[in-house]
Amino acid sequence: PGQSKGAWADALKAAHPDLSAADAATIVGALKDDIAVRAAFRTVSAQDQARLDEIAAVTPRQGRSNAAWADALKAAHPDLSAADAAVIVGAIKQDIAKRAAFRTVSAQDQARLDEIAAATPRQGGSNAAWADALKAAHPDLSAADAATIVGTFRDDIVRRAAFRTVSAQDQARLDEIKAATPQLPGQSKGAWADALKAAHPDLSAADAAIVVGAVRRDIAVRTAFQTVSAQDQARLDEIARQTPQLPGQSKGAWADALKAAHPDLSAADAAIIVGASKKRIARRAAFKVI
Repeated sequence: PGQSKGAWADALKAAHPDLSAADAATIVGALKDDIAVRAAFRTVSAQDQARLDEIAAVTPRQGRSNAAWADALKAAHPDLSAADAAVIVGAIKQDIAKRAAFRTVSAQDQARLDEIAAATPRQGGSNAAWADALKAAHPDLSAADAATIVGTFRDDIVRRAAFRTVSAQDQARLDEIKAATPQLPGQSKGAWADALKAAHPDLSAADAAIVVGAVRRDIAVRTAFQTVSAQDQARLDEIARQTPQLPGQSKGAWADALKAAHPDLSAADAAIIVGASKKRIARRAAFKVI
């Protein structure tokens, strides 16, 4: 009870050492890639494990979080890789590799980035919000440099509206669209994007994301931005009518119910009906074909 999919996969691996990441992912209803990167599923030689155990013994956890412990290990062992640190602390390599302690920057570049960070310090917001503020104060700042300063991945920053380059002509067009359909008080970015799409049917998810200040991917998965033929939409509407969303039912649970009632329903179609991303639905156990 309360165990995450990742933690359950780790427990399965401990009980069944030969279990593959693919099979574990199928059992817990997750993506193989999300399971394969977990420390429990990484194969380490006996020699390497002994080396990592020695590093861990020299710099023990002492109540620290996985990330904080990884930082401490890196400080004590400068040559330690993010992959090895992840194995020691029991985390995902990707989560460790993005930490500032594991990012290699020249002394000159680090001094430049430190100066930028000092000029526009974090105001208690998220990494992304700080990156946006840095970009606003330093228009020439790259997504890679902003990611290094705030301690996150470049990919998480580069897709943000603040870091997208738009021509003056396009910006004027988007400003006009924004002025014609402004954000209402209390309206979420997603709901605002839907309203923009309703008012401007030809508006792309990319442009809507720039207007509302969101990630394109978050807008593209919204039902309003998914293009479906009138015939297909009628078919999906009928499926939704036969198996409606119950009060308090999540999108994922509704998709499962739709699949149970309509075994031939694809993840893509279910995603359109429930208003979620295809990827999120496709990884659910109900939609995995074995």
